[in-house]
Amino acid sequence: MQSTSTSVAASAGTWGATAKTVAMGVAGTALWGSLAFYFAVGFNGAENVTTETEVERLFFRMELPETELVNGCSLNFGAGDCDGQAWIILSEFRPRAETPDMPRALRGVVPPPLWAEVAARSAMSDNACNTAMAVDLPNWLAGVPRSEQGMTVALLPDHLASCQAIAPGIDPKREHRNFWFLEGDKVVAEMRCSMPGTYMEPSCELAAYPEQGRYEVSYSRLPALNVEEIMEQTPHMLKVLNKALPAENAGIVDLAFIKGPFARDSETSEAMAELRSVVQ
Repeated sequence: MQSTSTSVAASAGTWGATAKTVAMGVAGTALWGSLAFYFAVGFNGAENVTTETEVERLFFRMELPETELVNGCSLNFGAGDCDGQAWIILSEFRPRAETPDMPRALRGVVPPPLWAEVAARSAMSDNACNTAMAVDLPNWLAGVPRSEQGMTVALLPDHLASCQAIAPGIDPKREHRNFWFLEGDKVVAEMRCSMPGTYMEPSCELAAYPEQGRYEVSYSRLPALNVEEIMEQTPHMLKVLNKALPAENAGIVDLAFIKGPFARDSETSEAMAELRSVVQ
């Protein structure tokens, strides 16, 4: 049985001078997630930067209070309201040369940026991992009951979230919980949450894949206590980015592609509830 929650249509706030933005088109350089690049150009006094090259790559980054990104954002362990800064990155995806080819059964279903992340977390040289990615993952996706209204959010099985057959000391279940957003037969977003006992404060990161992964939108880590709020407010989080885009980037990417309500099966709901319970 699936439970359903409605999305929160909170309005974006006014960020004023606290919001920093960087918009850049770049060719031939892997910028996705590159904080070094951002620090090189993002804190030199210029809020909007554009570079014209033969082949441009869309890259946009903004920074704003966490409470503007997630309405009602709360810190873990009862420490009050979120008081930090969050960032959002919008980037045009460029394939990584080292990423293995996507299994045929996943093509057109899993966005290429998400496949690159899954492959990076898995020992693809191991036969068991290859079977997990080429057979078990498509079978799991095909078997997830879909919501007839809105989207489905499903907990990715542990051995598919990170197949580390050649590194038995890694426990994917202890490390992270991965939640995939499904619309029809396609995956459109992932929320990846770290668990207590890992190297970081328990947190959740959202990655969304407009236009089936031609672009990717990434959000900074937010306290894991907000796991359900992040899911429910994903449409709002995308609206925040859409409203902040400079005129030269507005309308290039469809950022209204995720809509609620969101349905979850009992296993997914229990995983979210368990995560909340250990960080309250």
